[in-house]
Amino acid sequence: MRHGAPRPGEALDTNVTERGPEHFVEQGPKCGLIQAPPVLLLLLPLPVRRTARSTLGTRYRGLVTRSRNPPRAYVRVAGNTNGRGCRRKMDSKVILVTGAARRIGRVVAEWFGAQGYDVAVHYNASAAEAQQVADGIVARGQQACALHADLAVAAQAADLVARVYERFGRLDVLVNCASVFGHDRFDDFEIDEFDRAWATNGRAPLLLARAFYLRARAAGSTGAVINVIDQKVRDNFHADHFSYTVGKAALGNLTKMLALSAHPVLRVNAVYPGLALPSDDQSLADFEYASLHSTPLARIAGPQDLARAIELLVGEGYNGVDFTVDGGQHLRRVDRDVLYLHRDPARSGE
Repeated sequence: MRHGAPRPGEALDTNVTERGPEHFVEQGPKCGLIQAPPVLLLLLPLPVRRTARSTLGTRYRGLVTRSRNPPRAYVRVAGNTNGRGCRRKMDSKVILVTGAARRIGRVVAEWFGAQGYDVAVHYNASAAEAQQVADGIVARGQQACALHADLAVAAQAADLVARVYERFGRLDVLVNCASVFGHDRFDDFEIDEFDRAWATNGRAPLLLARAFYLRARAAGSTGAVINVIDQKVRDNFHADHFSYTVGKAALGNLTKMLALSAHPVLRVNAVYPGLALPSDDQSLADFEYASLHSTPLARIAGPQDLARAIELLVGEGYNGVDFTVDGGQHLRRVDRDVLYLHRDPARSGE
């Protein structure tokens, strides 16, 4: 059962975002921005401090005295997704979520934005949706940008991490959520579709993780990689969606090897969702019926459950962990995808 990919078949490029030379002080928060400690202004070059002093007058003295409402310090950054200057908290962590324009990837991106992360919203074909996700995160006070890359193209996948560093100056978490999903089986899969599914579902996460590893090692920093797999890989295989499954199965069996290979720079973990959103040709009634009959709990693990699990696995105490988040769907062995096993009786005549 696929989780975050679009139905069979599936930010805007912006100016480079980096710390610019312009620093300034203002009284209190504006536009939902996160405040940085005002004492940081004391580290600025003398001409900049003089400019701030002349602008604010006696309020500048609040930087070195205890005050109930001291001035706030921000760093101006050169350009956001709307092409305007923007400000970002200097110590915000940064997350890159692939496939973040829609479905589970979108929920994960928005979840981490709400937890105080700046977010790189990757997309392939869904530019408008990706921009909406980024704009929503910015409106809540964090920075975000939508970045396009076709992950089936090796060069674009490898370059995506570099573009995140160009815009934010750092990367702390990579969530590999993007996938290609199609309905095929072993006896009828097409080579071109198989190659694209493998490149997106299996190879791209490895290229992204390696690029992240090399940049973090060079910077002397650490981070976390979370691969989003599928509960069927946890000893619940069936014959549906062959090309999709090959890449997921390969990646899902590499968690421990990747954790060993990337330490001590990166921690690598994986989550295994089951049915989480309507997929393929499911109607809403089909989805609700399958949600009741696919797990022992008569409830599925939804996108928010998965986002919570990913947030947990980002913690420094987790490495080489395979975490199934499916409401127990993997406990019920099946010979077909639950998409097709559990249809609304009114539709299927059951």
